[in-house]
Amino acid sequence: MPHKGLTWARIREHFRKYMAIYIVGLVICVLLTNLVYTSTTPRTPYDQEVLIYLADAYTNTQPLDDLAAEALAFGQEGDETLLEVNFESLQFVDPEQDYTSSMLLMARLSLGEADVFFASGVCMESLCASEAFEPLDSYLAEGWMDGLDLEPYYCTSAETGETWIAGLKLDNVPGLAEIGAFDNSGAVLVITANSTNADTSMQVAEYIIRELMEGDYVSAHSPEPAA
Repeated sequence: MPHKGLTWARIREHFRKYMAIYIVGLVICVLLTNLVYTSTTPRTPYDQEVLIYLADAYTNTQPLDDLAAEALAFGQEGDETLLEVNFESLQFVDPEQDYTSSMLLMARLSLGEADVFFASGVCMESLCASEAFEPLDSYLAEGWMDGLDLEPYYCTSAETGETWIAGLKLDNVPGLAEIGAFDNSGAVLVITANSTNADTSMQVAEYIIRELMEGDYVSAHSPEPAA
């Protein structure tokens, strides 16, 4: 009579065959839980907040807390409805190494909560491919970020062949790295296409970049050298 009970050998064989399914199921559960939590937790309405994501393998928003408060005060001068300016980390690594990064990025974009990205080069490739950016050509022509010497980052549509300025390279903003917040090398500033308050977000983003490049924020918040 064949043995029908469970053995360690049968359990190991089961997991060998079906482990990939369990992993995918776990990832989907985590993402769904994150989406439900994000969408149901009471928070400031999107159109009354400027949310800036630092998207890279490692980021640290704490050194930017004071700058966020200063940017809020600046933004409220032109937009009385503005209630918050926040920096948040979004871990993003090469999708070929971890595809969950792309899934989380698309989930955030689909919720419409992100206004601005400080995106690593790898993340920018995903934003460009999904055309999740607001073209900046006309804004730059009108004087946005004037005098800051930020090189444009171009994206070309795979469907139409049309090319836009999708972002501004942050290589000339070393203050982000100097205060231990974000690796600016190869990174790009992006205004998202579905931002609910693009005008205010752009004004706040310009204020932040000017403070990091021209103000005394970096010198005041850089880590003290080790003794």
